[in-house]
Amino acid sequence: EPTKVTVFDVDYVVAKLGDDEVIALKDKCPHKAAALSQGRVTANGRFQCAYHGWSFDGKSGDCMEIPQIVKPDGSMPTVPSRSCATAVPAQVHQNMVWLFPGGGLEEALQAPPPPTVKEMDELGFSMSTAMREMPVDWPIVISNICDADHGLFAHQAKPFDMYSASKDYPLQVSESFPNNGKGWMMNSEVDAAEKLLEIDRNFRGVVDKKKKKKDKNEEPPLATSSLQMPTHLQLKRVDRATNTTKF
Repeated sequence: EPTKVTVFDVDYVVAKLGDDEVIALKDKCPHKAAALSQGRVTANGRFQCAYHGWSFDGKSGDCMEIPQIVKPDGSMPTVPSRSCATAVPAQVHQNMVWLFPGGGLEEALQAPPPPTVKEMDELGFSMSTAMREMPVDWPIVISNICDADHGLFAHQAKPFDMYSASKDYPLQVSESFPNNGKGWMMNSEVDAAEKLLEIDRNFRGVVDKKKKKKDKNEEPPLATSSLQMPTHLQLKRVDRATNTTKF
C-alpha cells in the first residue's frame, strides 16, 4: 500500500515491495497534482494515480503508462519528461525506511550511509517501536531528548538521572566525524549513578531505605549518549569492563 510521509515539510509516497526493497516519489502526480499516496501500487510494482490511472516507476519516476493514450497493440507512445514524477532514493536499513531528499541516486550514493544501532544486529536483541507526532521543529525535539535533567521531573522517570551530571559526576563531552569526515557526532559519558535524586535527598534529609549499599570496588556503568546529526540519538548504559550495552 502507498504510504504518505512528510520530511522537512515535503510530502512523499513510499511503498515496500519486499523486506529489503522500498520505492519513493514526491507525493504529487505531474498530471493534475493529485496525491499519489491516495492511489495504489500495481502488480508490477508501480505507483498508480487514483485520478486518471497514470503509472510511474517508483525508482526513476518515469511515466510508464497513461491509459488514455495506450496504443491498440498495448505499447505506449513516448511521453515528455514533464509527464514524469520525481523519484527519491530510498532504502531499508535495520528494518527502517530511509529517504534521501537531497538529490538523485548519484548524490545518494556519495552521501554517508544511514546510522547504525549496533545492538540491533546482535543475537537476542528485542525491540519495541513507538511513534509520536509533535507540532514542533525537529531541533526542538532533539534538544529536549538531549536534556537529561528534565526527565526526572517532567516524566517522573528515575532512569533519566543516570544521564544527568553534577559536581561529583562531571559530564565528559567530545565530538567525532564519522564517514570520512562527512558526518558529525556529539558524544557524552558520565557515571550511571543517581545525582539529582541524591542531591534532593540530602537537601530534604531523607534516607532511601531501599537503596543498595555501594561496593567501593565496583564502578558504576557508563551512561552514554551520542547524537549523529541530524536526528539520530542513542542513550544507553555500558559496562566498563566488557563494553557491552546494559540499557
